[in-house]
Amino acid sequence: MPLRTSTARKSYTPPQVANLYQFPQNINCSGQCIGIIELGGGYQLAELQQYFSTLGVPQPVITDVSVNGAKNQPTGDPNGADGEVALDIEVAGAVAPGVKIAVYFAPNTDAGFLNAITTAIHDTQNKPSVLSISWGAAEIQWTTQAMKAMDRAFQDAAAVGVTICAAAGDRGSGRWCERWPCPR
Repeated sequence: MPLRTSTARKSYTPPQVANLYQFPQNINCSGQCIGIIELGGGYQLAELQQYFSTLGVPQPVITDVSVNGAKNQPTGDPNGADGEVALDIEVAGAVAPGVKIAVYFAPNTDAGFLNAITTAIHDTQNKPSVLSISWGAAEIQWTTQAMKAMDRAFQDAAAVGVTICAAAGDRGSGRWCERWPCPR
């Protein structure tokens, strides 16, 4: 029988993690905008207010941008898309105090995803300098056409000075498997 150890789990807030990674402290990001791509779900403003108040961090100004008719539509399920949306906003707002956040809501389709990215890149009203993407799948699941379209959009972002940060995915960055961990 394998030996089991009992260890206490410890949680860290986004500012604590930022401190561990030596992010700048005591900064004012009020002149910046972070764009966040969301392909479903939504957030409740009262929950975000409570979160930022508990952290002692100023709540960012949040602007919703509808792409292809999608909008902030919370489902009430914190373990689904709503949890992802809230987490994205909470982390960005907590590590960049004073930042404006533009949330680009789009349909969860290849076209919706691409349109959200291009809308954010060329948004002259909110002007995000950073675009955060935590939705998606490894490129191995994309069509060649979708990969080429995204590549063109990312080149456009570079040309206008928008940095894109994309999560590697829940199952890794390069390979998707029916079971986890992926066999080698």
